[in-house]
Amino acid sequence: TNAGIDAARGEYIIFLNNDCEVLSPYWISLLQQLWDMTPNAGVVGPSIEDAYNGQFCAFYCAMTSRAVIDRIGKLDEAFESGGEDIDFCRRAQRAGFQIRGGESVYDEHGERKYGIHFPVIHQGETTVMEDPQFEVKRERSHALLRERYPRFSLIIPTYNHLDLLKRCLTSVIAHTDL
Repeated sequence: TNAGIDAARGEYIIFLNNDCEVLSPYWISLLQQLWDMTPNAGVVGPSIEDAYNGQFCAFYCAMTSRAVIDRIGKLDEAFESGGEDIDFCRRAQRAGFQIRGGESVYDEHGERKYGIHFPVIHQGETTVMEDPQFEVKRERSHALLRERYPRFSLIIPTYNHLDLLKRCLTSVIAHTDL
């Protein structure tokens, strides 16, 4: 993907998985419309999800700009099987950019505010699941995300009572999914 980013000449970069089917000639203009209505846009796409203490657009179909990539960098190739889209969006958010999905254009009653419907069908992870190492690679990618974007940080103030600290840490280790 980064080789494609390097070769791309456009102001905007669109990611589209090979297991997607485009159903309308207006799909790019719909992405552009969503970008234009998003102040300080970083990434937009048909849908938005919550993960690792932030939001992301899955890169099966998503758009960013050359300016965003120049500011936060390309996709991190340490992610072997998924997670690079989450990482990219989290870095964009930390840099002050907005992440927006097509469903975010609904009002509080569930009515479409702008009439956007993305005519792209995503088949799922059929291509990556053919890799016999898929589960191992996916777990390594998720471990990297957990390391970079922890949901919780535990701080234990200690005042010269190491016996209490030892008991505290032992209980934390015994009752925490690390």
